Amino acid sequence: MSHNCRSIRNKIPDIMSFILETDIDILLLQETWLNKGDKAVLAEIRDYGLEVIAVNRTKRDSGGGVAVVHKPDLKLKKSTTRQAFNSFECVITDLKAKECNLKFVNIYRVPYSQKHRVGFSKFFEEFEELLQKLTLFTGQLIVCGDFNIHIKMIRTHSD
Repeated sequence: MSHNCRSIRNKIPDIMSFILETDIDILLLQETWLNKGDKAVLAEIRDYGLEVIAVNRTKRDSGGGVAVVHKPDLKLKKSTTRQAFNSFECVITDLKAKECNLKFVNIYRVPYSQKHRVGFSKFFEEFEELLQKLTLFTGQLIVCGDFNIHIKMIRTHSD
C-alpha cells in the first residue's frame, strides 16, 4: 500500500494503528517531512514493533521525504540502485523471499514551483534512467508513489 502522509510527525499513532489493524505488511509513504535529525520519529515507529527505511529531505527546508514501513519478519533492505535524482525523491528496497524477489520503488516527485524549477522533461529523463537500471532486476518490480502529475496541468510546466 502507498500513501502520501503529508508529514508523519503528528500522525504516527494513526498510521501505525491503521497498519496494525489492517494487517498491512508494507506501507510506502511519501512526503514524510522528516529531516536528518528526526531519529526520535523513526524510534517511535519502531516502538510499534515495525521497521522503517527512510530517505529524508536534505536539500530544502520542509516537505518531501519517502519511507517504507514494514513488519520486522520481512527482511527488506535498501537497494544499492542509485537513488539520488534532481526531479524526484525515492527509496528503493529489496525483499528476498523463498517464493520470489521483490523490488519496491517508492517515489515522490516534487511539484514544479519557484523553489523547485524542475519540469516534466527532466523528471521523465531521470525516471527513464531509473527504469533502465531496474530492467536488470529479475524479480517482481513494484513502482508507486506520488508523481504529482495532474493531466489537466501537464502543459503548464512542461519544458
